[in-house]
Parts: sequence; structure tokens; C-alpha cells
Amino acid sequence: MLKEISKYSLRSIAFSCLFTSMLSSYAAPQKEAPIDLSIIKQLNELALNMEATQRVNLLKIEARIEQAESDIQSAQFMIDTVVSTFNTKADVAAKNRRGKHLLEEATIRLSESQRELVALLTLVQAERDAEQAKAATQLDFTLKTNTYKKAFTEATEALLDAARTNSYKTVFFEQIYLSDGDDTQVAPSEIRNKVYDRLVEIDGTHFAISVPQGLKIDQSGDSANLTFDNIADYEEDKIALLAIELIEEQSGKSLLYFRLLDLHTHEIIAHRLTIVTDTDALMVSEIATVDEATEQPATVEIRAEDAPKDVPIETSAPGPQLTGVKIRDGNMWIDKLAQQSYKFEVASTTQQPLVTSALLIHTIIEKTSMKIVDSDFILRAYGSEDTPSAKQAGALLMISEADETLTLSARSYSNDRTIEIGTMTPIYE
Repeated sequence: MLKEISKYSLRSIAFSCLFTSMLSSYAAPQKEAPIDLSIIKQLNELALNMEATQRVNLLKIEARIEQAESDIQSAQFMIDTVVSTFNTKADVAAKNRRGKHLLEEATIRLSESQRELVALLTLVQAERDAEQAKAATQLDFTLKTNTYKKAFTEATEALLDAARTNSYKTVFFEQIYLSDGDDTQVAPSEIRNKVYDRLVEIDGTHFAISVPQGLKIDQSGDSANLTFDNIADYEEDKIALLAIELIEEQSGKSLLYFRLLDLHTHEIIAHRLTIVTDTDALMVSEIATVDEATEQPATVEIRAEDAPKDVPIETSAPGPQLTGVKIRDGNMWIDKLAQQSYKFEVASTTQQPLVTSALLIHTIIEKTSMKIVDSDFILRAYGSEDTPSAKQAGALLMISEADETLTLSARSYSNDRTIEIGTMTPIYE
């Protein structure tokens, strides 16, 4: 284990470095350029970023500096020796000569060790800066764009596979939700029924998809727990809820947002977020309709004016289109928080809260091990003004607007401590 790089060690090295200039009159002329020792002030900080071999090298350099310092002090004592009862003039002259020789040799060793130390710290600093620069972009992503039909099929297959992998034999599906910046509403029943038929078709012989009876929030407790009519029959089972949502984005596109949630903890087990290019009534009907003769998906032509009024009809929207997001977390707080035992929920006070929340959740789940609970969806889909807080999370990730920048922060519910994480920027092209 690395010997502690204490304040004493740092002070000792810094003190030793002063000898170079203080004792220059005794040292032989040096051809090397003066050493910039300013980086030594960061020794304790940089030592935390060192690999094992670098830490061993640091200890060796530190030992050489300490030895050179000790020799310089001994040499100075010898140089300062004067004639006395116990020191004859000849003895003093010899001791003075040995002292000057030792001082010259020790000062050279000190200078060389200083250069080694500066070189080591400079290398570690460069490696740290490169790692931080890489980490600064590791949370950036570009969303996949697809047709509604393909996105729906791929998301369903992926999430049902995740349910099986995580031992969820029952997957509840109740509704498909249509959301924009102001409201979340249930899709018309004909759309919901066709979506359910398509889910069952994709599920095949696994028979995981099931419709819960009376799914609602239990208002008897002090938290927003979901319950349903025959919940006692599933007491020993792990149950997942398939949440499907179309979120309208201000640039004219929509996000098809699939989440597989643990019914009891609201934790996101798996998710898919895709930009879809054709979320009009035609594509909703096409994905959900099966030709009885061929048992293959069939295209049903529905004119926009005939479509259910609650189904969003895509119109051509000029201007930039959402493609992804940039997240800047210089101190790597998200990675550090992901190592904690907290489950996080996400909230946003931005102009497009559902979009920004979905983007952040996407990068968190895709790029880290952080556990996210989707309390926001549970409350929007099943709650009311009187619904209590979900209380399934131990901490909050908050997206806020500051001028033209979205800022990220984290708050622990247990101690109300807030950490400023960084910034988040949706990318439009």
C-alpha cells in the first residue's frame, strides 16, 4: 500500500526544493534550465490518480529527496564548522572541503530527484486530464431514429427478453400513453387494443403479457404503491409493468419510450428510447393490424381527418430536429453516485420536462450502473393531485434551466445534501 502522502511529506519535499536556490553559491554551475516546481503543490491530489507502479516510483523519488536533504544539512554543518578546542585549523579546513564537496554532490542529486518528481507528476497530470476529457464525453449519445413499426417491434422484443432474463414471468400491459409538454393521456381504446394484440403476437408462446384488473395506486398507505384486484395470487411472483409512451417533441418528431418497470419498486429494469418518424394514425394502425388471411401485419389506410382526435398526427415541422444530448460532468459525479446504494428518480423543471427527463434516464441506464425508479411516470399515469409521493427513491437527479443551459444536480433525501453535477445540452441538427 502506498505510504501516506501527508501534509508533512509535501511540506518536506517543498522545503527541500528551496535548497536549490538557497545553496546555489556552493553548487557547481548547472546547464539545465531552472526547474518549475509549481506542480509539486498538487502532489497529494495527483497521488490519488497514480497507478501502483507510479506510486512505488513516487516513494523512491521521495526517499532520494529526503536523503539529499539530509546530506545537504550535514554538508552545511561541516561547512559551518570553525576552529575550536576540539577542532584544529587543519581539521576544520578538511571538514569544510568535505562539506563543500558533499553539498555540491547532494545538491545535484536533489536537483535530479526534483526533475524526476516533476516529470512523474506532469505525466500523471496529463493522464488524469486525458481521462477526464474522455469521461467528459462518455455520457454523450445520439438517439436511434426509426419507423414507428420497427421501433415498436424492436423495443418489445428487447424488453420481453429482459423480463425473462431477470425472472419476470408476468409482464403487465394496460395502456399506451400519449404525452406532450403539458399533459399525459391514455390513447383511444381502439389503438390500445391493437397495440395489445401486437404485443401478444410478439410475445408468442412465452405467454408473459397479461392485462391486470383494476391496476391503480393504493391510496391507503403513505406512498404511491401499485395494486390490482387479484394481487394476492401473485404474492410470490416478480411482476413487471410494460410502460409505453409516445412523447411529442417540440421540433415535430416524437419519442417512442418503452420502459419495463418492477411493479412494486418502480425500478427501470430495461428501456428503449427511439426517435420515430411516423407516429400518425396510419402507422399506429399499421403496426397493430394483422391481415386475417396471411396472419401478417397489414397496412390500413386511415386519413388524417378520420383518425381519432387524440392521436397525434405528424405534420412537417421545419427547423432543427432532436438527435441526441451532450452531458458535461467534469468531476465524474454521475459515475461516483452510481456506486452508491441509492436508487435515483429524475425530475425536470425545463420547458420540455418529459423529453429532458427521458434523455437523462437514457444515458444513465445505458452508460452507468445507477438504479433509476420511474416514479414520475407512475404518478402521471395512475395518480392524481391527492396521490402521495412514491417514496421509492433515496435521491433525486434534477434538471433545471439556467439561461440557455440545462444544469444537473443531485440531492439526497436522507440528508438533503445537494451536489452540482454539470450541464446537459440537447443536440438539434
